[in-house]
Formats: sequence, structure tokens, C-alpha cells
Amino acid sequence: MTNYTLELTDGWHNITIKVVDKAGNAYKDSICALVDTTPPVINIIFPSNGSTVLNEITIKWIASDNIGIDHFTIYVDGSLENVSLPPNVLNYSLVLSEGWHNITVIAVDIVGNTAYDYVIIYVRTSIPFYVIAPIVCIITIIILFLFFRRKKMKIR
Repeated sequence: MTNYTLELTDGWHNITIKVVDKAGNAYKDSICALVDTTPPVINIIFPSNGSTVLNEITIKWIASDNIGIDHFTIYVDGSLENVSLPPNVLNYSLVLSEGWHNITVIAVDIVGNTAYDYVIIYVRTSIPFYVIAPIVCIITIIILFLFFRRKKMKIR
């Protein structure tokens, strides 16, 4: 038995071995092998780290790999949320409780190399007053305007 070590670059390689016995009989066999030592790249693009969001949120990311992404895995606060999103899916919707949450997205390429990105966000389950107050004011002004306009039209 003879062992050989090959140093191959990333990519597909066709490896052929030929053996010949003492009687001159030859046998040849080939295999195709993929070498991939480069992990994927992943970046969560929404929401941003440290942001405050409402409890229904869609996480969005971008990812790439020199050979190809196999799937994505999602963790929320260290617990598995989804084990295998296909490589063409670059977002995932969640409904979270109020408070701080750590969302991690892991990219897995076709040979098993991994990379991850995470965000820590604060989830608010109700709309804060400073967001509602201006909306209520605008609606009140519109109603008053329409009410007095209508009253003015009746007087004439």
C-alpha cells in the first residue's frame, strides 16, 4: 500500500490513479473532488445592531461563497429557530417578545464551511407615545378642519 498527499487549490479537481502490477496489468480509476477551504461571507443588513423594532420583524442579509451557499440557519437568543433555509432565501420573519434579543444567521457552504453574523436588538411590543402623538394631532386637525369647513358651508 502506498499513500500520496496532494496539495490542491480550492475548486473542483479530477484525480486519476493508475496502478500496474508486476505482470503488466493496468487499472485506472478517477474521482472528482471538491476542495473548499474558504468560508462564506454573510452580513445582516436589517435590522441594524442595537436598534429598537416592533415585535414582528423580518431579518434581511446578504451572503456569498466562492463555491456556493448550501443553506442558512437562524438562532434567536441561542436557540435554534430554523435549521435549513435554502440559499436563495435572504430574509426570515420573526415574532419576538418585548426585550433584548440576539439574532444569529449562519451561512453554510456546500462542503460545510460556516460563517455567521448577528445583531442584538430591542423589541418593543407597543408603539411608543412619541410616535402616536403626532399622528393623533394630525388626524384631529383634519377632523376639525373638515368639521368647521362643513359648518361654514351650512351658514352660507
